[in-house]
Amino acid sequence: MRRSPDSRWKFVADARMEPEHPIESACWRHVNDVEASATIERTVEIYNEQFERERLQPWILAGASDSAIRDRVGVPTDVTRAYRHLFFDVSAFRDELEKRLWVAKYQGSADGKAFLQQAVVLDVEAVAYAMGLPAHMDPTKVLESAMSEQYFRGMALRYARLGSTEATACASMLRGAASQASELMAVRPATTTDALFKLVTRDTTKNVEDLAPHGEILH
Repeated sequence: MRRSPDSRWKFVADARMEPEHPIESACWRHVNDVEASATIERTVEIYNEQFERERLQPWILAGASDSAIRDRVGVPTDVTRAYRHLFFDVSAFRDELEKRLWVAKYQGSADGKAFLQQAVVLDVEAVAYAMGLPAHMDPTKVLESAMSEQYFRGMALRYARLGSTEATACASMLRGAASQASELMAVRPATTTDALFKLVTRDTTKNVEDLAPHGEILH
């Protein structure tokens, strides 16, 4: 049975007894007028205001930390923490398919859905860019993205008739991808895998003339 990301909020709102979890307890006490909480009040405001909700949830879906969200959009970490728990619990998605299904069926505004799509398909920086905020781009990642984009677009046209416009475009895209791959290899820091590959494939042969003077066996 599918669980919605805001199921904890619904549980707390309907609970007759105070829950044990600290955030749920604070929420229950707030909504039942036992003890006011500025943190819970703000999370409820965000949840009930579609504009704000649609500009917080994509960050969470993209994997941004509470402190990163504070730095980008100014929402205090305690508010984001409570919001995650009560209103947007991403652990409700059992797998990537459920997460993408939820986004595909999203019924909010067009902008809100677009932000969620950026979050689930790309990353935090794509969300920032879509919202008109500064995006921190890693040059290496830019190269990787450009290479992938050109490569897969080119491969999609690989069965085009020779001499056709599509075939020409395919060849151009693949050349561009190869060029970017070459540039990426030049700037990308060496990894452990690279080091092992060089170690395994390095030239271990010696010239016979170098061996003889030291009396090494040649057969």
